[in-house]
Formats: sequence, C-alpha cells, structure tokens
Amino acid sequence: MKLLKNKKLLVFVLLVMGAVLYFAIPRTLYGNDEESIVKVIRSIEGYTVPTANIDIVEIKDIEENRVVSFLYDNMPAYAHFIKNSMGNYRWVYVEKSGEVSLAQFMVNRIRGEDDAPVMLFVANGENEVAKIQVIVNDEVLETEITPHTMDVAWVEIPGTNEKSYRFDYMYYDEEGNRIGDD
Repeated sequence: MKLLKNKKLLVFVLLVMGAVLYFAIPRTLYGNDEESIVKVIRSIEGYTVPTANIDIVEIKDIEENRVVSFLYDNMPAYAHFIKNSMGNYRWVYVEKSGEVSLAQFMVNRIRGEDDAPVMLFVANGENEVAKIQVIVNDEVLETEITPHTMDVAWVEIPGTNEKSYRFDYMYYDEEGNRIGDD
C-alpha cells in the first residue's frame, strides 16, 4: 500500500514539474504564416506597442529566405526570416522607416553571401509615386509601384566587381511628372 502511495506521489510530482517547465520555458516564435509573423514582429524590441497596427503587405519566399513587407503604424518596414532545418522560418532582421509614405530598404544575402543586394520599396496608402528610377553605378533601372495603396516593388541590383555601389533616385507621379529634388 505504501509503495502504491509513493508511486502516485511520484507521478503527481513529475506531472506538476512537467507542467511548470512547459509553461515556464519560452517557446521560439516562427514566421510560418501571417498570424505567426505578426506575433514575431510584436515580440521584437521596438515593435511591442500592443496598440500599433501591423499590416502585412507582401510575403515573398526566395529560396530559404522569407521577406515580409509590412506597415508598422503606417510606417513602411520589412522583416527577414530564414528557414531552419525543421522547415520553420526564424526571424533574423527587421527594419522600419520613419514616417514616410515610401521607403527603400536594401535586402542582403537572400541569394548568396557574395550576391548583389536587392532593393525593396514599401509604400503605404499615402504614397503618390507611380514610377521609380534608380541609377546604380551608371545603369538605369526602373520599376513601377501603385500609388495611393499599400504596395511593394523590387529592384534587382546589378553585380559589380568592386562590391561598391552608387545610387541616384528619381521618382515620378501617375502623370509622369518628377517628384522631389533627389
């Protein structure tokens, strides 16, 4: 009888310890879907304001990388995730702009360590730019972005032997008029 009591007590203690460990050990958050991506973003220092609005604009998978374009309280931003061996997307980088309607980000190492970066433009609904012209080391690249809506545009940067780049930007509205002085 005493042996049976001791076994029950041991099982009870093990269950209690297991429950305590289960709830006490923090779990890694992964960006496997839109809902979990928002949870990951909200867990990052500088993005934890519970009333801040997070709008996912685009989720783009490139090989083992996931690039998430989003608006954080209407500020353009992006997050970079890398797929681990279990197939889960682990957060590695996040960046947001100031209070602008169109922001440009350099996304590095999404194709390989020595590959050229990719330029990402993220716009909120206040953006008036319709066409972006980027001059990279004297090569003219153009892309379009939808004005007055949340949108994303990608620009593939040409490689260079020097591993350095010079950028000049020109922005145009829907009628083709140049916006701004830079």
